[in-house]
Amino acid sequence: MKRAADIGAALFGALLLAPLLLCIALLVLLGSGAPILYREERIGQYGRPFFLLKFRTLRPGSSTDSSIAPEDDPRITGVGLPLRRSRLDEIPQLYNVLVGDMSLVGPRPMVLKHMEALDLATRQQLQSVRPGVTGPASIQFFAEDAVLAGRPDAELEYLQLLLPAKAAVQLHYLRHWDLSLDLRIICLTLASVWSPRAREESRRRVEDILAHRRA
Repeated sequence: MKRAADIGAALFGALLLAPLLLCIALLVLLGSGAPILYREERIGQYGRPFFLLKFRTLRPGSSTDSSIAPEDDPRITGVGLPLRRSRLDEIPQLYNVLVGDMSLVGPRPMVLKHMEALDLATRQQLQSVRPGVTGPASIQFFAEDAVLAGRPDAELEYLQLLLPAKAAVQLHYLRHWDLSLDLRIICLTLASVWSPRAREESRRRVEDILAHRRA
């Protein structure tokens, strides 16, 4: 049922958003040249790697020393920042859904470095399902890039503090999953993208985690 819902919704979304996809592609091309899409290896279901697609928001050939990109990261392009804030750079992942790499809702797929930072039991549970384009952690930690901006140890704080907190949220989702929960998460994701209140709530949540754990 979940796979059938993913295929139907991804096809509908791709057709509905086709004009927007074309506009964003042109903006990326005119703003920072080719390539338009960015392919990054992520860890999928059962630990199988796959290439996740995004609209490119970092400068071509920029350094990949850091596994995260806070909002003040100099690698982010002028067009890339609003795309990242609105999550419009994630739309090409509808293709990943159609080919079976991902689901619309699920734990967000991680790069290998992030996955290896978690304990074995957590990794196994997160990898038991297809990763998602969105999920509960995507909503709750929506403003993490803004909060991490300006922090000298942003990547370390992410790995040691935010990543375990996000994993806990995703494990809770897996324990309580049903299709109605997925529908609710999709609706909340769409609402959060355009909500200053949702962004502020997420900012406070991330700041509280960083302050509490550090103390």
